[in-house]
Amino acid sequence: MIRENMFDTVEDADPDSDPQVAWLLGLLDQTEEVPSVQGQRADIVRKVRRWISELEDRGESSVWRFGLRIAEPIADGLAADISKPDDTVKWSLSFFLQSVDDEEIVLRASDIWLIQRERVVISGLTLENPQELLMAELGRASRHYKKLEDALDSSEPIEVLVDSQEAYRFLREIKPILEEQGFAIQSPPWWESPSGRLGARLKIESDP
Repeated sequence: MIRENMFDTVEDADPDSDPQVAWLLGLLDQTEEVPSVQGQRADIVRKVRRWISELEDRGESSVWRFGLRIAEPIADGLAADISKPDDTVKWSLSFFLQSVDDEEIVLRASDIWLIQRERVVISGLTLENPQELLMAELGRASRHYKKLEDALDSSEPIEVLVDSQEAYRFLREIKPILEEQGFAIQSPPWWESPSGRLGARLKIESDP
């Protein structure tokens, strides 16, 4: 009865112009594919993943938590890159899962996508459905930092890239918000130093 009522709801709607209708029809038809035009597919995938993340909302009591590691563009350090910020200088925000009880236990997203099992044990800790957990938590984090939405378009996301201005904004504004929500953030060592923060701000703001 419910299924019939849902069909009646979207009977006159056009799935080619409304991604939500396309998704609902795909579920009701019980097929393996959702009908959509080429330009809508990324939008459907992004919205579905965010919807799943809301269903699987996780708090700080979870055994594993999602994390972001912000990495400098070059190994030599911050100054040479951030003193001349431009669109070609990219910082990496890479994804990982971390044990809540032991911060030293970290599983990078690049390794998570190589896992072929639904359950793994790492350093004595069980991790169920690591790939699903990564995607769900990525979706949850994207509600607080919109730049992460781009990663939801990928089937196996491992990072997003940002320029120097955005990297500084992330460290200054977004990092505290994500940490309050229970996410782990790994930042460069110099960021924890007041002089390092001041130097980064001055170098960015002095750019013409």
